[in-house]
Amino acid sequence: MPKFRSELLHIILVAMPLLALASPAVAAPFGDRPFGLVISDLANLDFNAGYDAVQAKALAGDASAMYRLGCYHCSSALSTATPPAVQADGLAWLRKAGQAGDGRGFITLGSYYACGWQGYPHDDQAALAAFKAAASLKYPAGSALAGYMAEHGQGMTADPALALAWYQEAAERGNALAMGCLAAMFEDGRGTAPDPAKAAKLYEQALQDPRWGTEAASRLGMLYARGIGGKRDVVKALALLEPLRGNREAALQAGLIYDRGEGIPRDAVRAASFYYESMDLPLAKLGLARLYAKGEAVEHSPKEALRLAKEAADAGLVEAQALAGELLGGATDAVKGFQMLAYAQARGDRSAGPLRLALQQRMPAEQLAVAASEVAETLEMHPPEGVKETPAYGPDGKVERPAWFGYALLAAQAGNSKAMLRLARAYNYMPGYPSDMAQAGKWSLLAYRSGNKEAADTLALAYQARPIADALPELTALAEGGNARAQGILGYAFCHGNMGVELNRPTAFRWSYMAAKGGDGTGALTAASLALNGKDVPKDPARARECYEIAATHGVSHAMYFLGQLAETPADAYAYFAMGADSDQMCLKAATDLRPKLDPAQLVQSRARVAGFLAKYGGVPSPSGKMVPMKVQI
Repeated sequence: MPKFRSELLHIILVAMPLLALASPAVAAPFGDRPFGLVISDLANLDFNAGYDAVQAKALAGDASAMYRLGCYHCSSALSTATPPAVQADGLAWLRKAGQAGDGRGFITLGSYYACGWQGYPHDDQAALAAFKAAASLKYPAGSALAGYMAEHGQGMTADPALALAWYQEAAERGNALAMGCLAAMFEDGRGTAPDPAKAAKLYEQALQDPRWGTEAASRLGMLYARGIGGKRDVVKALALLEPLRGNREAALQAGLIYDRGEGIPRDAVRAASFYYESMDLPLAKLGLARLYAKGEAVEHSPKEALRLAKEAADAGLVEAQALAGELLGGATDAVKGFQMLAYAQARGDRSAGPLRLALQQRMPAEQLAVAASEVAETLEMHPPEGVKETPAYGPDGKVERPAWFGYALLAAQAGNSKAMLRLARAYNYMPGYPSDMAQAGKWSLLAYRSGNKEAADTLALAYQARPIADALPELTALAEGGNARAQGILGYAFCHGNMGVELNRPTAFRWSYMAAKGGDGTGALTAASLALNGKDVPKDPARARECYEIAATHGVSHAMYFLGQLAETPADAYAYFAMGADSDQMCLKAATDLRPKLDPAQLVQSRARVAGFLAKYGGVPSPSGKMVPMKVQI
């Protein structure tokens, strides 16, 4: 049988499959290799003994030999997948070792299950069970790894409180991984109240372990930089962070300390040096971008500053978005600069607002109209996540509309017809805000006069309940072009003479009948009333009935009452009254009064009339102006 390999190779073979265990969604506080490093101290095998001797001891019940034999079988094929038979044999010996009292067997077994490396079965629940078994044998690494799985939701639902308990048990027995993970939980307040002082103490203990010293120093240094108990100590922070060459997060924090000069003299040269070490981190790019923009410690290069700021902004850093906007606005692209500053302001950057306002005051009206309109559209359609919008304020200081509305107003005032229409629609209807049809009419009229034909429907809707004199040429043009809503509004206005035009019933009937034929319920109701009463227009009950039916089928419930009045038989009258009874009190009273007077045959006729109406139009009118299922039974 083959001899055992060197100790170093064996450690690599055992540790390598465990390096992939950390959850990709939530990184371990000390990087992504807790299992691989923790088990490296479990591979202290007797490599002077041959395979046969180890196997003999294992067969004789020696738990340590069982563990060594299991490790050998599991790691026997590094370059190719381990054959299933050898694989199963290795896992079996590891389990036997654990059952015989050597908790290292359970820990290594669980690690292989958690990794699923080299063809081994991936089973988080089996891994968790193995780690718990090791913990029950008082192996602190078992408690630490069980805590890790509880924290990251592997093999169970994530449970920070349980993870905290496992970590505490392992840390009390001197496990450095548990100390680090526990410190991170106290630092972040996961599973417990935040306690930076406890976190710092645990990080200091973990510093003594050569495997975790670098990570512990980095975390502790950043904790000192942020402050423990409200007190920052940048001197201690730098003493821990500066020696950690190659650690990106540590280098970034050191760069920020030197750049800000809080607690120590500012040193842009050292700041730049540390930023270069952590160049792939957004904050480092932002720091360097600011130095390039000012020409501090590096050559003055707005171009390089803009490149770095854009890269940091693309990574989601709002401060970088503000800097990129400032640089663009001061260079060649004021529109893009305005937009980036506006988006940064909407996302909560306080510096972006004054910068945007200063840029806005320098921009020509044409540029401002384009820039503000696009900002309004973007913020309305895609409001920033996680940040409460900065509202627009009215003259009385009260919140009027959300942030995008202010940009639409700015663009509209600068002459952008698209923004004018956006305002008109918002004033007409915006959930959570009151409607203002006067403003809706004003902006829709301005948009239409600016050539925005999409404003036609909003214009007609806005002038439905207000004087139309100022928009009469536009509404007339819309009506002549076939807009049924505009036709209905003109018909109503000329019928009553109270919307800024003089009473003219023939003109009213002409427009309202055209509106009825076009499907406008309001116009249909006006035309029906004029045809029924016969004032200044020919009296025509048949046409009145036609228009009332159009009004009814477009949601005007009161039209059902007049259809009942015009019905030729009591059965038909009752059918119309009954269909309008859901939403019209006059229909309800008329139906209630008429029903006792109908015989069974007439009720059958009424039901047939109702069934025909429902089959044709799909429902009865409602107060909402929509056709809905009928509730009344006849």
